[in-house]
Amino acid sequence: TKDEYKRILKRKPASMEEGEVEELDTEVMDAEVDWRAKGAVNAVQNQGQCGSCWAFSSVAAMEGSHFINKGKLLKLSEQQFVDCASTTGNEGCNGVLGVCAVKYAETAPLELEGDYPDTAKTGKKCKAVKAKEVVAVEAYKRVPKKKVAQLKAAVAKQPTCVSVDAADTHFQMYTGGILDTTKCGTD
Repeated sequence: TKDEYKRILKRKPASMEEGEVEELDTEVMDAEVDWRAKGAVNAVQNQGQCGSCWAFSSVAAMEGSHFINKGKLLKLSEQQFVDCASTTGNEGCNGVLGVCAVKYAETAPLELEGDYPDTAKTGKKCKAVKAKEVVAVEAYKRVPKKKVAQLKAAVAKQPTCVSVDAADTHFQMYTGGILDTTKCGTD
C-alpha cells in the first residue's frame, strides 16, 4: 500500500520545508527553455537499482547552475551525495529529498564523477577527498509548493531540482515514457 511504501522508505516530509522561499516574476520568462540545447545539462544517466534520484536531480541542478555562472559544464559526482551526505538526512540508496543534498554541498563541495564514480550502491563510508572537491552550493531557494507558474519561472532561470511524492502507484509501476496522469498525489 501507499502507507507501507512510505514507511519502508522512511520519508521525512518536514525537510521539504527547509530553505528560503523565493517568489519569481512569472511575466518575464521565455515560453519554452531547452537547457540541453544551451549546453547546460549532461546526458541522461541510469541510477540502476539505487534509489538515488534525489542525488542525480541535485547534481544536475548544480551542474546547470555552474554552467550558467562559470560557462563550463562539469560532470559532478552523485555517488558523493549517496555516500557522504548522511549528516543532512541522506539515506543513500533508500532515498531522500534533494534539499538534503544541497545542504550537504553548502559545506562539502562535490568532486567530479571521474574522481568519485557512481556505483549504484550505498558505500560503507565517505571517500571524498578535500583536494578534489570542485563545486559547492553558495545559496539556494525553494519554489513555493503547488505553484506551477513559480516552478516554470524557476526552470526558465536554470535547471532545477524537483522532489515528488513517488509513493503513488503511478510512480512505483512506471516503466518509461511521459507520465500522464492527474492522480499522482499532491506532495
